[in-house]
This record gives sequence, structure tokens and C-alpha cells, in this order.
Amino acid sequence: MRALSAPPFGNYHVWWSLADSKYAGTALLVKKCFKPKSVVFNLDKLASKHEPDGRVVLVEFETLRLLNTYVPNNGWKEEANSFQRRRKWDKRILEFVTQNSDKPLIWGKLVDAYRFLHKDKDMERGFSWSGNPVGRYRGKRMRIDYFLVSETLKERIVACEIHGHGIELEGFYGSDHCPVTLELSSSSDPQNEDATKQLP
Repeated sequence: MRALSAPPFGNYHVWWSLADSKYAGTALLVKKCFKPKSVVFNLDKLASKHEPDGRVVLVEFETLRLLNTYVPNNGWKEEANSFQRRRKWDKRILEFVTQNSDKPLIWGKLVDAYRFLHKDKDMERGFSWSGNPVGRYRGKRMRIDYFLVSETLKERIVACEIHGHGIELEGFYGSDHCPVTLELSSSSDPQNEDATKQLP
């Protein structure tokens, strides 16, 4: 955590929602020049507690909401409760998205921001999870970390990058997931909007 107070991260607000154990938990970094109206850590915006396993950071701005989640996976066959846990999560997420449609949402109904800009599949940079460089998962890769934006925001996507690459996990910063960043143009800046619309 100390590293996040040093450049380049010193220019960002950091919000954490941590699990009781070292597994799971989420963090969200937003440049300090952007002032949120509220930050909560539960899909129920009135709840004071964090979601179990630290799975939610929800930031509301004047013109949009940014929802950061760590979605439960479906587990393995021997995990009897994993599918039921995921079904409950999916139901709650659907309810949240349908009940909060008054503002554009970065998460739901949904355009994959990275693929919107990067049409060609890049086998070196187009993944966000990679197995340990040593052992049976060496070279195993998936793209399971996304910025998903509302249709109304897609023309404002300036950049979306996955910062890890290579079998030696460059840019992963000690995790098996690497950072993914998103940049949007200002809705009040016609020049930025025009430039964004010219992107491939």
C-alpha cells in the first residue's frame, strides 16, 4: 500500500474494499482532479458495511457512476456452494443495474472498452490474468478484467489499456491480475469528443 503513495500513484485517490483474508478484495484508483459525489462499498448504497470479500467499490460522479466489482467465479465441482453463490450475485447485479439507469454506468449494459479500441487480438497484451511463471499454470492466460461502459459513453472512450504482458508477468505488480486503465473524454469538450469519434 505504501507504493500507492509514490509517483505515479500519488496523483490518484485510492479506495479499498478488503476481504478478511488475503484472497479477494478490490481497489479503485481515480485521478484526484475528479471529485466524486459519493463512494460506497456495497450494492445497497444505503448499507454502511462492505460487501463480503470486499467485492464492490461504487463511485458516483455528477454525470456517471463507476462500479468496480470482483465477481465470484463458479468454482470447481467439489465446491458445492459456488454455483449458488454466483447465481445470487448475478441476481443482485441485475437488480442494481436496472434500478440505477438514471446515469451512464461504467460496468453494465455494456461495451467492452478495450475491444472497442483494440480490434485486433494481441496475444501478448490482450490478457489480464496469467498463471505463475513457474509451475503448471505457466503460460496460461485469460482476459477476465474489463471496463464495461454504457452505450452512451462509448464514443467518449479515448484509451483503454491492459498493462501486463509477457510470460514473466511484466506490469502485474505482484498479483496474478494486472491493472486495466480507462480514459474518457470530457462530455463538455467538443474538441475531445470529435477526437474520440475519429478513433478506430
